[in-house]
Amino acid sequence: MDEQLPDVQASEPDVTVGLNRVGVTGVTKLVELARPEKRPIVLTAEFEVLVDLPSWRKGADMSRNMEVVDEILEDAVSEPTYRVEDVCGEAAERLLEKHDYTSKAEVEMEAEYMIKDRTPESDRPTQATADIIASATATEEGTREKIGARVTGMTVCPCSQGMMGQTAREKLEELGVGEAEVREFLQEVPQAGHSQRGHATLTVESDGAPEVDLMELIKVARDSMS
Repeated sequence: MDEQLPDVQASEPDVTVGLNRVGVTGVTKLVELARPEKRPIVLTAEFEVLVDLPSWRKGADMSRNMEVVDEILEDAVSEPTYRVEDVCGEAAERLLEKHDYTSKAEVEMEAEYMIKDRTPESDRPTQATADIIASATATEEGTREKIGARVTGMTVCPCSQGMMGQTAREKLEELGVGEAEVREFLQEVPQAGHSQRGHATLTVESDGAPEVDLMELIKVARDSMS
């Protein structure tokens, strides 16, 4: 007579406290994105796969999470995929199907993307990087997807510029320059200030896939720097 092994994960815990984000993080996979009439983009992406764990269950089935991610990414390589957020969305929906005890599944992805660029002054070809951010949350009500980017750039400290501007105003007033001329001078002449490196993150979230272009999001975030 065969004896069935106990399913420890499905048993009731001694302490019945639900957890809202249980899963695995730091999973690295290759994702291939198709582009019309262009070579595909291959991304080295890092994934997080998470589910809700109800209070009556002792643990989550981590092997099922990895099985779903592998299946989805293999599909993304073998068939044209144009949106990384759709990869996350499909994976989240499959997680929800495979984990019948959960009410929410989340898949998050980050990947570094190389951008062809030109230097601002000498107009020479160069390269820059941006971090692509994508995620999806699947529930019984539907799936919400998010897409965005994080860029690095230089900003100028507004405090130091404000102090320099005030010093310039006081000096011009001492020299008898009129208010209109002072305002014009401060508008036309950039005030000195120390620079600092900063990160700008811009994301758009909606029901289903957001109707935005990832390259436009990257451009907006980069143009927001000083």
